Amino acid sequence: MADVYKVWDQTRSCHLAIKLLRQSLSEFEEFGERFQREADVLARLQHPNIVRLYGFEQDADEGFAFIVMDYVDGPTLANKLKIARGPLPLSEVVSITDDVASALSYAHNQGVYHRDIKPSNIIIARDGRAVLSDFGIARLSDALTLTYQGIGTPAYMSPEQCAGEEPGALSDIYSLGVVVYECLTGRRPFIGDMGRGDPPTTANVLKEHLELPPPMPSEVNPSLSAAVEAVILRALAKDPRYRCQSATELARDLRAASGVPALPSLRVITSPGAAKVYVDDELRGASPLEIPHLAPGSHEVRVELTGYRTHIETVDPSQPMTLEIALGREAAATAATLPDEPEEATQEARPQAEDSTIGGPPRPPTAARGGRCRRWRRLLLIVGGVLAVAVIAALLAFLRLGGDGEDAAVSGLTPTPDTTVAPTSSPSPATPTSTPTGGASLTFEGSFSRDGEQQRHRFEGRQGQFVMVRMKRDPAGNVTPHFTLEDPLGDEAATADAGYDGDYAVLEHTLARSGDYVIVAESRGGLGPYVIGVDIDPFTTLTGDSEITAEIGEPGERDWYAFDGLPDQLVVARVDRDPTGNVSPRLTVIDPFGEEVKSEQAGYSEGYVILKYRLVDEGRFKLVAEARDNATGPYALRFALDQFVPLTPGIPVEGSFDLPDQEVMYQFDGAAGQELSAQVVADSSGSVSPSLRLVDPFGQEVASALAGYREGTVSLDKALGDTGTFILIVSGRESGDRGKYTLTVELR
Repeated sequence: MADVYKVWDQTRSCHLAIKLLRQSLSEFEEFGERFQREADVLARLQHPNIVRLYGFEQDADEGFAFIVMDYVDGPTLANKLKIARGPLPLSEVVSITDDVASALSYAHNQGVYHRDIKPSNIIIARDGRAVLSDFGIARLSDALTLTYQGIGTPAYMSPEQCAGEEPGALSDIYSLGVVVYECLTGRRPFIGDMGRGDPPTTANVLKEHLELPPPMPSEVNPSLSAAVEAVILRALAKDPRYRCQSATELARDLRAASGVPALPSLRVITSPGAAKVYVDDELRGASPLEIPHLAPGSHEVRVELTGYRTHIETVDPSQPMTLEIALGREAAATAATLPDEPEEATQEARPQAEDSTIGGPPRPPTAARGGRCRRWRRLLLIVGGVLAVAVIAALLAFLRLGGDGEDAAVSGLTPTPDTTVAPTSSPSPATPTSTPTGGASLTFEGSFSRDGEQQRHRFEGRQGQFVMVRMKRDPAGNVTPHFTLEDPLGDEAATADAGYDGDYAVLEHTLARSGDYVIVAESRGGLGPYVIGVDIDPFTTLTGDSEITAEIGEPGERDWYAFDGLPDQLVVARVDRDPTGNVSPRLTVIDPFGEEVKSEQAGYSEGYVILKYRLVDEGRFKLVAEARDNATGPYALRFALDQFVPLTPGIPVEGSFDLPDQEVMYQFDGAAGQELSAQVVADSSGSVSPSLRLVDPFGQEVASALAGYREGTVSLDKALGDTGTFILIVSGRESGDRGKYTLTVELR
């Protein structure tokens, strides 16, 4: 796909690497998008065990694109295995696994999945570091519209990748397990011979990942202990639930099982959590965070969280250690924390045809800034700034209160249980973290006493969870609900507003990261109490044939249902309101990639809606039920997935219509050339004027018949043009048709 060139950067006096998309592929859009995606992913990742990006350049007119990145001097792991022609030393494999796991753990924490872990994408630098490269098919967790197409390298693909499913973090862990197996045995676990010595094929490799257990590692390399073997086999579990649940866990378990002494590592725990952790100015992820394989010596640890004062410490771990940090709030909007020292501006990298050098200086590599003098100078400035803000805030409080000093603590230098702050202050400490599981609900209560006031409420979420947040004012006040959802890194993830004089605000959001989320509720002109409700993964699971009674209890409320579907399956969903309510229902289907694919809405004041949709993807679908015009009340949901009444030609079946616009679908097998004769006869006690529709095996309606007005019999004759499963749909002519009927089908 691309060629990599080693070039000399005159400005920095060092070698860099240019990855140039082959011109023969540049005209294909998919390769250009993959190349662009790799640049986007690398720009998001800054880690010592991941190749660093310096720039990306693309010229569609000239037909070229290239990435400028670190030049890592050293062989790939694939080359080392080729030279070794057998297992690598256990201690070396443990060290490599530590580095790759550290890179993967960081990437997963940033919402990035590599999806192509293999020895040729792991470079062993001259200093012994393992560096992960080639993020060309990586996927961002928040890129919900990206369709997975089964890409990867077959020998290292997880079972879910082989099955065409969307791979995630646990797929990367499986692939890393394959790499560990190969390093410790000298061969891959699956080579495509089906364990019988058959000629190897790619199809067999995929089938082995799905169906066969790997050969026992100790049978290939008898020197491996049972403990090491158990770790490898756990990483290669077919079911993701039984694998190591993180890359860090795999590396830690392998080191413990191998008996290789633990290298210095650092675990950083902050309160509140989800703070950015930098070690020697390298962003290593969000707390709580375990950083393995630290180089011996002194390290500067910097912790940052929006709304809190930056914390800096120097550590020198000679053995694994834990650093616990309690972060304090910033004093005011003019926070005392100094900004980071500016780095040199990154200039666009353009290749020189003459001397293969980089024209503009790329961003310098991160390293420890200065020494003790610079750290102490920064600390002194921070302390001085904090004291200055404290004096000013105390003086303002004294003047505002007439000198009694009653509210002198409003400076915010020390977190207090109070969840309110003055409009001129930064947001207050959040309420204690709530840790729900999927399907859980949380409730937070608060009250605004002044305009512009903010209150913060915290809950713990996991990447991929779906949350519904609803803020409602209490009738005793006149709050206009408005809130913002902050992610674990302190960035705004979403916001909701009730609008002018509204009673409630609703937000629906899929979490892109794991960690502590904060709901920042804000008073915008109204005072008084309010309530916030949080629903985590609020899905009711639907089976192939489900009937559910539920209620829309609040204006704007949406009920969420989930079901597993396959391509070409037919979904039929129906909502009927209860006579005691005024619900005019709406139904929406959302596919596994988060896209709304079908929606139906009842007419104004109508009490029912019917949705029919044939699935085009495989995975977990969502069905959303709601009411138009903020109506409330109970309703009944009927859901069917490929639910057809089987027909046997020559044997009559009875049915009935009990609901408006009801349809009953029957299924039978037919062959091309057969003559179909179908007849529906309504019971005289009802008021059914029936209709018939015939759908062929490809989903196309090929024939129909309709009874005359107030007539109770209809017939349909058709010569079948295809072979397969046909569907016969029986319905009433009018919406209000009710009663029983008999259907008879003959095939000749």
